[in-house]
Amino acid sequence: MKHRQEPPGDKNIIGSRVVAIRKSKGIKQREFLARLQTLGLEVSVGYLLGEEKGWV
Repeated sequence: MKHRQEPPGDKNIIGSRVVAIRKSKGIKQREFLARLQTLGLEVSVGYLLGEEKGWV
Protein backbone atom coordinates (compact mmCIF):
# COMPACT_ATOMS: atom_id res chain seq x y z
CA MET A 1 0.00 0.00 0.00
CA LYS A 2 1.31 3.42 -0.90
CA HIS A 3 1.54 5.86 2.00
CA ARG A 4 0.11 9.36 1.82
CA GLN A 5 2.44 12.16 0.80
CA GLU A 6 0.72 14.61 3.14
CA PRO A 7 -0.60 14.03 6.66
CA PRO A 8 -4.33 13.20 6.77
CA GLY A 9 -5.12 16.24 8.89
CA ASP A 10 -8.76 16.12 9.99
CA LYS A 11 -9.73 13.61 7.27
CA ASN A 12 -8.94 10.55 9.40
CA ILE A 13 -11.98 10.73 11.66
CA ILE A 14 -12.42 7.01 12.33
CA GLY A 15 -8.79 6.21 13.11
CA SER A 16 -8.37 8.92 15.72
CA ARG A 17 -11.64 7.95 17.41
CA VAL A 18 -10.70 4.27 17.49
CA VAL A 19 -7.36 5.10 19.11
CA ALA A 20 -8.97 7.43 21.67
CA ILE A 21 -11.65 4.94 22.70
CA ARG A 22 -9.27 1.98 22.71
CA LYS A 23 -6.72 3.80 24.88
CA SER A 24 -9.34 5.22 27.26
CA LYS A 25 -10.51 1.68 27.97
CA GLY A 26 -6.94 0.36 28.26
CA ILE A 27 -7.34 -2.07 25.37
CA LYS A 28 -4.32 -3.11 23.31
CA GLN A 29 -4.57 -3.43 19.53
CA ARG A 30 -4.43 -7.23 19.56
CA GLU A 31 -7.17 -7.42 22.19
CA PHE A 32 -9.29 -4.97 20.21
CA LEU A 33 -8.83 -7.09 17.08
CA ALA A 34 -9.83 -10.22 18.97
CA ARG A 35 -13.01 -8.51 20.16
CA LEU A 36 -13.85 -7.40 16.63
CA GLN A 37 -13.28 -10.92 15.35
CA THR A 38 -15.61 -12.40 17.96
CA LEU A 39 -18.26 -10.05 16.57
CA GLY A 40 -17.64 -11.46 13.09
CA LEU A 41 -15.56 -8.60 11.69
CA GLU A 42 -12.44 -9.81 9.90
CA VAL A 43 -9.94 -6.97 10.38
CA SER A 44 -6.23 -7.52 9.90
CA VAL A 45 -3.49 -6.08 12.09
CA GLY A 46 -2.17 -4.14 9.10
CA TYR A 47 -5.53 -2.59 8.34
CA LEU A 48 -6.11 -1.50 11.92
CA LEU A 49 -2.63 -0.03 12.17
CA GLY A 50 -3.12 1.81 8.89
CA GLU A 51 -6.47 3.14 10.00
CA GLU A 52 -5.07 4.37 13.31
CA LYS A 53 -2.04 5.99 11.64
CA GLY A 54 -4.08 7.51 8.80
CA TRP A 55 -2.50 5.45 6.04
CA VAL A 56 -5.80 4.04 4.77
